[in-house]
Amino acid sequence: MLNGTNALYTKAGTLKGAKLVASTTTLKKLAKSKNSEDNFVAYRVATTNKGAVYYKVVSLDKQYRGWIYGGKSTKSFAGGVKSYTTFKNSSVSASDANKNFTFKKTGTTNNGTMLTYKAPMYTAYGAGRVIKSSAAYKNDVLTITKQGTRTREGD
Repeated sequence: MLNGTNALYTKAGTLKGAKLVASTTTLKKLAKSKNSEDNFVAYRVATTNKGAVYYKVVSLDKQYRGWIYGGKSTKSFAGGVKSYTTFKNSSVSASDANKNFTFKKTGTTNNGTMLTYKAPMYTAYGAGRVIKSSAAYKNDVLTITKQGTRTREGD
């Protein structure tokens, strides 16, 4: 997660030719967002010759991608980056453990209600869908095997 104390650039902000991707104002808004698509994942790290650490990050909706200052050490996040849990696992409730379910509405809409996913939407980068259409599974019986809560939405 980005905290909005540093801006996002096309390359490390201290390098010549770095262009602004998202300002600190924009990143502060994203940090306060209640939408999981505004979560970020860091997937690359670089250290400048002056010892500054920069992380290459991307938002889970892929709208923002760039480099952000991350402190003076790769051992812990600092600067504009902080660690964040996007999903909290919980045990399946006793009332749901023995129930059978079916899709309430079937189709191809990628909205979190008609398809199945490898992980809850926007909680893991690139997790994606397991099926692209639930129409063929309209009458199939589904069982809950895991459950949890998305941190930002609380759903």
